[in-house]
Amino acid sequence: MIPRATTVHAMSAGFAHAPSAPRPGFLIAAENAVLSLTFALLAGLPLAEMPLRAAARGGFQGSSALVQHLTMAIGMLGAAAAARLLGCSAAAAVSALLCYASFQLVDNERAASRILLMVSRCGHR
Repeated sequence: MIPRATTVHAMSAGFAHAPSAPRPGFLIAAENAVLSLTFALLAGLPLAEMPLRAAARGGFQGSSALVQHLTMAIGMLGAAAAARLLGCSAAAAVSALLCYASFQLVDNERAASRILLMVSRCGHR
């Protein structure tokens, strides 16, 4: 006869490690790989564009917009990594600072667009 404790332990052990569930170490490695690849693209695109502009008198079409989007992706992935490494309270503080900086960026862009609009109107007279 099998003791009850062994039977319960064997049954619970089957549910503890589901074969289809990804391991946390794999997810952390994947997150770090995506973050590293995004950062490499963010740094590499302007570096690749500099000699191209000098040689071909032009760069990549829309590279500045791509760099802006990669910067946003770095911010999001970096916040996820900060939450994992620093804990919830520190991640909340970092997120609050990033939110404040985002509002400042939007406000500065709006002010710059007003200045650009005024300059373009003056140039058409």
